[in-house]
Amino acid sequence: MPQFLFLREDLEVLEKRIAEASENVQSALRLIGEGAESDSNTWHDNAAYDEGQRQNSMWSSRVQELVNVRSNAKIVEIPRDNSVVKVGKTVTIRDESTGESQTFQIGSYLILSERNAVSYHAPLGRLLMGAHVGEVREGIVGPLKRKFTVLSIE
Repeated sequence: MPQFLFLREDLEVLEKRIAEASENVQSALRLIGEGAESDSNTWHDNAAYDEGQRQNSMWSSRVQELVNVRSNAKIVEIPRDNSVVKVGKTVTIRDESTGESQTFQIGSYLILSERNAVSYHAPLGRLLMGAHVGEVREGIVGPLKRKFTVLSIE
């Protein structure tokens, strides 16, 4: 199973999301129970029961997905070395087709906190990982082949 790299702040948010999704599973199970108690047609034409089943299925799948990611997560510390693009580094790049520059952090496998970041696993993140200042990287980002120059790494 692959390891998923996480900055500490994103891993903490992931753990909160797992707890929230688990609470939603419990709520769905209560809804199923209430639907079963209120209507003898438990399996037929019972909107509350059906909604509870739907919610339970959705939230149980989400919990399983998040727990799988968490069990394979590895915390990475932001490296001090500013010579290469790595998870946690803030990068400024220039899109060679438009001339526009943008600055963002190379973030965790899942970006769960509110900040300007691109996952290392996203196409742009994968393209830039390992690059050095001044290096030009070319690859598919979205539907287009793009070329970016790394202007700075902090």
